[in-house]
Amino acid sequence: MDKQDISTAIEIINKDFRLDPDDRTIDDVEQLKKWLAHVIAYLLEKDFERLLQAMYRIDVDERKFKTVFSGEGDVAVGLTELVFERELQKVAFRKRFQ
Repeated sequence: MDKQDISTAIEIINKDFRLDPDDRTIDDVEQLKKWLAHVIAYLLEKDFERLLQAMYRIDVDERKFKTVFSGEGDVAVGLTELVFERELQKVAFRKRFQ
């Protein structure tokens, strides 16, 4: 994933989660995942309804979503992986059909 892909992913994530764009500089996938996990953890704690709406907009597989909640481990990290996987599909699709 190059910097342009990361930038596109951030743009899509901001739109899907209805976040205001910021001047954050994210240069690699790990930083992107860490930032996304922070956003998801915040929404889990403070605005669960907004998180659910975002999951619907992103089109996260409902079975996988339920599995993350029923499993052991950090829910925010599990959801981050699901969202990241889906957003990468969107980035690849945009790249392919530009």
